[in-house]
Amino acid sequence: MGSTDVNQTSFSKVLLTAEVLETRSIRVWAGTKNYEDSSQEEIASIVEDTLKIAEMAAEKNIAICFEFHDGTLTNNNYSALKFSNLVVHPNVFFSWQPPHGYKTSYALQGLKELLPRLYTVHIYHWTVGSKDKNKVNGTVRELIYPDDYHRHPLSQGVSDLDLYLKCLLNEGKEIPILIEFVKGDCPEQFIEDALFLSHLVKNISIDLSHIR
Repeated sequence: MGSTDVNQTSFSKVLLTAEVLETRSIRVWAGTKNYEDSSQEEIASIVEDTLKIAEMAAEKNIAICFEFHDGTLTNNNYSALKFSNLVVHPNVFFSWQPPHGYKTSYALQGLKELLPRLYTVHIYHWTVGSKDKNKVNGTVRELIYPDDYHRHPLSQGVSDLDLYLKCLLNEGKEIPILIEFVKGDCPEQFIEDALFLSHLVKNISIDLSHIR
């Protein structure tokens, strides 16, 4: 993203496509560099463009939704919150996904911070650096993709998923949950994960109802 007529023209085409497809949102990446690696000028340019495309999309009742992702201005909890405070607009929202290699408490903190402007949640169960648990040691060597990133069935991450889903339900909003990755890119695993997720959501709803 950058403040140029070319980029605005390009977004107009994206917006037209979204309108024809009758989608409710457009997913956007906040640049191509981590927040701490970006200059103030680069950040300001992305903020300016964000507010422009938010206005353009609002005219079509289509939301702008930023990814929560490495290599962008939302690369971690601190960066995502800082960027969200720079792009305050009723048509700018955020996605969230469990960050790779971090403790559950850290991931949950980031989810809670974005809740007021959350639009979608991406769910999967990965471990980083070790097949059994998240184990990142940057002093040894840089992580290699995909060798150090291991996908697992959702059911094996039930303890973390339980916390994330309860956090969403307590917010009292309907937030779409998207299964983004499955083990081995296997269709059968996707069906298994979807059934497990559906079962988990229903059970959590029942568990919470008696304490509300």
